[in-house]
Amino acid sequence: MTHSITTPPAGAPSHHRRVVLIVLALAVVGAIVATAAILTRGFGAASDPAAAPVVLVTQADFQPGATPPCLMHQTDQPNSAYEGGPDSRPPQQLTFLAYYTAVGKLPFCGGGPATDTDRTWAKLYVELTTAADNVSTVLG
Repeated sequence: MTHSITTPPAGAPSHHRRVVLIVLALAVVGAIVATAAILTRGFGAASDPAAAPVVLVTQADFQPGATPPCLMHQTDQPNSAYEGGPDSRPPQQLTFLAYYTAVGKLPFCGGGPATDTDRTWAKLYVELTTAADNVSTVLG
Protein backbone atom coordinates (compact mmCIF):
# COMPACT_ATOMS: atom_id res chain seq x y z
CA MET A 1 0.00 0.00 0.00
CA THR A 2 1.30 3.42 -0.86
CA HIS A 3 0.69 6.74 0.81
CA SER A 4 1.60 10.33 0.11
CA ILE A 5 3.01 13.03 2.29
CA THR A 6 -0.51 14.35 2.79
CA THR A 7 -1.91 10.96 3.70
CA PRO A 8 0.02 9.25 6.50
CA PRO A 9 -0.02 5.47 6.63
CA ALA A 10 -2.99 3.83 8.23
CA GLY A 11 -2.51 3.54 11.94
CA ALA A 12 -0.06 6.45 12.11
CA PRO A 13 -0.31 8.49 15.30
CA SER A 14 -2.62 11.49 15.12
CA HIS A 15 0.28 13.84 15.93
CA HIS A 16 1.94 12.69 12.67
CA ARG A 17 -1.18 13.80 10.77
CA ARG A 18 -1.10 17.17 12.59
CA VAL A 19 2.58 17.71 11.71
CA VAL A 20 1.86 17.00 8.05
CA LEU A 21 -1.04 19.43 8.04
CA ILE A 22 1.00 22.15 9.76
CA VAL A 23 3.85 21.76 7.25
CA LEU A 24 1.40 21.97 4.36
CA ALA A 25 -0.28 25.03 5.86
CA LEU A 26 3.08 26.76 6.29
CA ALA A 27 4.01 25.96 2.68
CA VAL A 28 0.75 27.47 1.42
CA VAL A 29 1.19 30.59 3.58
CA GLY A 30 4.77 30.97 2.33
CA ALA A 31 3.64 30.72 -1.28
CA ILE A 32 0.94 33.33 -0.69
CA VAL A 33 3.38 35.74 0.97
CA ALA A 34 5.95 35.29 -1.82
CA THR A 35 3.29 35.89 -4.47
CA ALA A 36 2.05 39.00 -2.70
CA ALA A 37 5.60 40.36 -2.43
CA ILE A 38 6.21 39.83 -6.13
CA LEU A 39 2.92 41.45 -7.10
CA THR A 40 3.39 44.50 -4.89
CA ARG A 41 7.10 45.13 -5.53
CA GLY A 42 7.46 43.66 -8.99
CA PHE A 43 9.65 40.68 -9.79
CA GLY A 44 13.28 41.86 -9.80
CA ALA A 45 12.32 45.52 -9.46
CA ALA A 46 13.85 47.01 -6.36
CA SER A 47 14.37 50.57 -5.26
CA ASP A 48 18.13 49.91 -5.27
CA PRO A 49 19.72 52.01 -8.02
CA ALA A 50 21.99 49.09 -8.91
CA ALA A 51 18.90 47.13 -9.91
CA ALA A 52 17.93 49.87 -12.35
CA PRO A 53 18.17 49.17 -16.07
CA VAL A 54 21.54 49.41 -17.75
CA VAL A 55 22.26 53.06 -18.49
CA LEU A 56 25.58 52.82 -20.35
CA VAL A 57 25.16 53.72 -24.03
CA THR A 58 27.31 51.67 -26.41
CA GLN A 59 27.02 50.51 -29.98
CA ALA A 60 24.24 47.90 -30.16
CA ASP A 61 26.64 45.08 -31.03
CA PHE A 62 29.46 46.05 -28.63
CA GLN A 63 31.19 43.13 -26.93
CA PRO A 64 34.18 43.45 -24.58
CA GLY A 65 37.33 43.02 -26.65
CA ALA A 66 35.85 44.79 -29.68
CA THR A 67 36.90 48.25 -30.85
CA PRO A 68 33.96 50.31 -32.09
CA PRO A 69 34.69 53.16 -34.54
CA CYS A 70 33.70 55.97 -32.17
CA LEU A 71 32.65 56.88 -28.63
CA MET A 72 28.92 57.19 -27.90
CA HIS A 73 27.61 60.14 -25.88
CA GLN A 74 26.10 59.08 -22.57
CA THR A 75 22.53 60.13 -21.80
CA ASP A 76 22.20 59.06 -18.14
CA GLN A 77 24.41 59.36 -15.09
CA PRO A 78 26.04 56.12 -13.91
CA ASN A 79 24.20 54.33 -11.12
CA SER A 80 25.68 52.28 -8.29
CA ALA A 81 25.87 49.20 -10.53
CA TYR A 82 28.92 50.78 -12.19
CA GLU A 83 30.61 52.33 -9.15
CA GLY A 84 32.12 49.31 -7.42
CA GLY A 85 31.36 48.37 -3.85
CA PRO A 86 28.47 46.29 -2.51
CA ASP A 87 25.92 47.51 -5.10
CA SER A 88 28.20 46.84 -8.05
CA ARG A 89 26.96 44.61 -10.85
CA PRO A 90 30.09 43.01 -12.35
CA PRO A 91 28.69 42.39 -15.87
CA GLN A 92 27.62 46.03 -16.18
CA GLN A 93 30.79 47.38 -14.59
CA LEU A 94 33.10 45.22 -16.71
CA THR A 95 31.29 46.20 -19.91
CA PHE A 96 31.66 49.87 -18.92
CA LEU A 97 35.38 49.48 -18.23
CA ALA A 98 35.97 47.51 -21.44
CA TYR A 99 34.05 50.07 -23.49
CA TYR A 100 35.98 53.08 -22.20
CA THR A 101 39.28 51.22 -22.46
CA ALA A 102 38.51 50.47 -26.13
CA VAL A 103 37.03 53.80 -27.25
CA GLY A 104 37.82 56.45 -24.63
CA LYS A 105 40.44 58.06 -26.91
CA LEU A 106 38.26 58.02 -30.03
CA PRO A 107 36.13 60.94 -31.24
CA PHE A 108 32.45 60.99 -30.38
CA CYS A 109 30.04 59.42 -32.85
CA GLY A 110 28.33 62.28 -34.65
CA GLY A 111 30.93 64.73 -33.38
CA GLY A 112 30.44 67.29 -30.67
CA PRO A 113 32.25 67.86 -27.40
CA ALA A 114 31.88 65.86 -24.20
CA THR A 115 28.82 66.64 -22.13
CA ASP A 116 28.72 66.86 -18.34
CA THR A 117 27.27 63.34 -18.31
CA ASP A 118 30.13 62.09 -20.52
CA ARG A 119 32.62 63.64 -18.11
CA THR A 120 30.93 61.98 -15.12
CA TRP A 121 31.37 58.56 -16.75
CA ALA A 122 35.00 59.34 -17.65
CA LYS A 123 35.76 60.48 -14.09
CA LEU A 124 34.27 57.25 -12.75
CA TYR A 125 36.46 55.31 -15.19
CA VAL A 126 39.55 57.14 -13.88
CA GLU A 127 38.46 56.59 -10.28
CA LEU A 128 38.21 52.84 -10.87
CA THR A 129 41.27 52.40 -13.11
CA THR A 130 43.55 55.44 -12.62
CA ALA A 131 43.98 55.40 -16.43
CA ALA A 132 43.10 58.99 -17.36
CA ASP A 133 44.90 58.66 -20.70
CA ASN A 134 42.25 56.14 -21.83
CA VAL A 135 39.52 58.79 -21.65
CA SER A 136 41.46 61.71 -23.06
CA THR A 137 38.73 62.52 -25.61
CA VAL A 138 36.25 63.08 -22.81
CA LEU A 139 38.45 64.78 -20.24
CA GLY A 140 40.50 66.79 -22.71
